[in-house]
Amino acid sequence: MCCYAMFKRLNYMKVNYNTPVSEIPDPKWHFFEDHVAEDPNAIVANLSTHHPVLRYCVLRQAYTVWFRRGEPRFELLLLLQHTNGDHLVNLTISDANIFVNDIFYVKSEYNYPGNLSELYVEKKDDGFYVWARSDNNGYITIGNGDWDKAEYEWLYVTVDDKPCYEAKVKVAYGHVEFTVVRL
Repeated sequence: MCCYAMFKRLNYMKVNYNTPVSEIPDPKWHFFEDHVAEDPNAIVANLSTHHPVLRYCVLRQAYTVWFRRGEPRFELLLLLQHTNGDHLVNLTISDANIFVNDIFYVKSEYNYPGNLSELYVEKKDDGFYVWARSDNNGYITIGNGDWDKAEYEWLYVTVDDKPCYEAKVKVAYGHVEFTVVRL
């Protein structure tokens, strides 16, 4: 891992279930809300293109997004690193159609109260995958091989003796309810 050009490494701290948003060292996260009804262990914010790039470290779940039927199209970018360089993931949701890296994935179902649906990006074995509430209920890889065999090794730092994958996230178009689960 010593020789790959990457963005500056940060020191990460574990954000536990009881850590208030105000104690997160990076002040860019201080506008997040401490709890959400869907998951009391999560922090949430309605992100738009006006918000800064958020940097963090992924242990298990990169994020969850919540969206409602009829909401405008949005694009959310996630940047991770592997031994071949940066890996950009473009998530687009438009009129219930979900695209991952410009490839149609599924049509979302809105079966939560208030015509609400969800999608998440999660780490599993050797890769990352996307799952969305839909009639398909399958997953799609974010690229770089499948979730059980990466083409290039994902780069990580160690936090509390666990691999932690550095990530950047940014809304490229529209707005989205963005959720990160505390550990």
